[in-house]
Formats: sequence, C-alpha cells, structure tokens
Amino acid sequence: MTEFARKYSSFLHAFELNGLRPWTENREVFGLAHAFQKPVISGGDRHALEPNVVLDLTNAASFSEFAEQVRAGHTDVLVTDQYHEPFTLRILQSLEEILQDHENHGRGWRRWSDRVFYRCDDEVVRPLTMLFANRVPRAVEFFVRVVHTIRRYSMRQALRLAFPRRQELAL
Repeated sequence: MTEFARKYSSFLHAFELNGLRPWTENREVFGLAHAFQKPVISGGDRHALEPNVVLDLTNAASFSEFAEQVRAGHTDVLVTDQYHEPFTLRILQSLEEILQDHENHGRGWRRWSDRVFYRCDDEVVRPLTMLFANRVPRAVEFFVRVVHTIRRYSMRQALRLAFPRRQELAL
C-alpha cells in the first residue's frame, strides 16, 4: 500500500477507515494518512441492512460539497459503539442479514439465493435459485440455518465470549 500511495499520492484525496475491517488494519490507515498528509474518511461496502459502523460527519448539503471538504482536508469521522463488537461477530451478523428473506426487495429477489449470481458455462449469469431448481442443497440449507441462530440473544452473547473484542481502539 505504501508504494501505491507514494506513486499516486497526488491523486488520492483521503484514506479510508473501513467499518468492516479489523482495527489492526484501520490503525495503519492513520499512519498512512499522517505520512501523506491526507484526511481520513469512513468507508466500507455494506451488503447487509445495518448502517456502516464508521460514519463521516459533515454539514455539507451535497456530495460534491462533501468532496470539496475532504479535498480541503476537513473530515470528522464517528466510530460507533457497534465497531467495538468482536470483528468475527460483526461479520457473522452481516452474513445473517444477507441470508435473510427480504419480502419487499425492490427487484423481487426475496430469497438470498435470488440475490446471489453465477456465470454459467454458457456465459449467462443466473441466480442460484434457478441453478438449485428452487431447492437449496441440504448442506447449504444447514449452513444458512446455523448462521440464522445468531438472531438469538443467547447465541450472540456466547459469540461475544468466544470472540472477545480487542481493547485497542483509541484514536
């Protein structure tokens, strides 16, 4: 990353704190931002329902106004309490949300297998539902059911004990 940042630093406006990355990686981002005199912004792809756990705070009225603030070096990032959850638990919670049924999905992709696609040998991209002929293989169904156990409070508590959070978050 340092070689990339050195080579392209004039094209970089900021470094990203990723809400779905471990703190050890995000801590390195602060070092890079400091070394290259760039601000830090929030980021991280969200593929589930929960909002990102690292947020940019701004009074900008539009995205372009926000981008100008970043380019000027002014950013404020909020790390929410959810980031303090064990990393493994946060990933499992996201996976559980992804594997949920979404009755009101905008494209009608209600089941998770409607929202996962595969490029077949004939180069046509098809949802897994079609490839499964509407019947999910037992091993996959078992995995999905196990992941859904995280909905239970007792399971989340057990996972918190199994994957203790690290006490290294200090900005």
